[in-house]
Amino acid sequence: MRQHTAWLVLFFGWIGLAALGGRVVGMVAGALLILAVGAVSGTWLWLPVVASGRLALAVFADELIEWEMKVHGFTPDGVVAGPNAAAALLRYMDQTGRSTGTGAAPVSPTGHSGVPDPFAAAYGRPAGGTVF
Repeated sequence: MRQHTAWLVLFFGWIGLAALGGRVVGMVAGALLILAVGAVSGTWLWLPVVASGRLALAVFADELIEWEMKVHGFTPDGVVAGPNAAAALLRYMDQTGRSTGTGAAPVSPTGHSGVPDPFAAAYGRPAGGTVF
C-alpha cells in the first residue's frame, strides 16, 4: 500500500473511501458522519464536523484500506518501494523471480502464482484463494 493523502477521499468523503476499495470502512464512516451531522444539525458545528471527518479519512485512508484487506484475509508480503505502482510491481516481481532462482514466478501448491494482484501489489493472496 502506498502511503499518501487520498485526494478522492478528501473531496468526496466516505463515498471516495468506498470507491478506493475500503467498502466496509467507507460505509461505517458514512453512517457515523450521518449520525454526527444529525446530532449537530441545528447549529453551525456541522461544517467543522464534516471537514475534520473528511480530513481524517483522507489522511488515514491507506491504513483503513490495509486494515480492511487484512480482515478479508490478505497478509503482508514484505515492503516494496517504488516511485509509482508500476515500478513497485516490477520490483516485487523481480524479487519474486530471484528468490526461486528460475526467473519465473513461483506457483504455490494451491495453484496460485506468485504474481500479485495489481490492486494489492504488496499483499499475498490467502492460501484458500480469493475471499470475495
